[in-house]
Amino acid sequence: MRVTSKADGEITDEAVVGSPGGFFWFTLTGSDAVCEFRSELTLDAAEVLIQLLLSPSLGCSDPYRFALSGGELTPAPQSPDVVARQFVAAWEAGDQEMMSELADSQAIDQAEIVPVPVKPMFSYCEGAAGSTYCTFEVSGGELVVRVRNEPPGRVTELISVPD
Repeated sequence: MRVTSKADGEITDEAVVGSPGGFFWFTLTGSDAVCEFRSELTLDAAEVLIQLLLSPSLGCSDPYRFALSGGELTPAPQSPDVVARQFVAAWEAGDQEMMSELADSQAIDQAEIVPVPVKPMFSYCEGAAGSTYCTFEVSGGELVVRVRNEPPGRVTELISVPD
């Protein structure tokens, strides 16, 4: 996908988002495929937020945040609830690489002991003592995912709470 900025109808800057030959969502070609696109200039960089339509039945994706600085587009730090949701989705899908990117080794070790969540349902998050605890409803009880608040937010602990 190409992201461009225009001044008076002329293209002034262009950046390619994603990898050439990588996965492409068909819905990006449809009308209303971009649910939200916003950019804001800061002293150091431009912050970019984008939400894409996953499908008409699923609705829009979680927001993706990027920083554009010095011609480089990099992922911006994510909020603890987004980190928790991405970790649980990666765990459910068996995506060990993504889990490792989002969690400390202690949490990865706990994920090998705690049953893999099947159709986890996000419930809520609340903060305490430098961490955010996000609760998911799972078969047989609840799963609490502890995420460190300071950047980079990473999953530090998994707590299984049986019914």
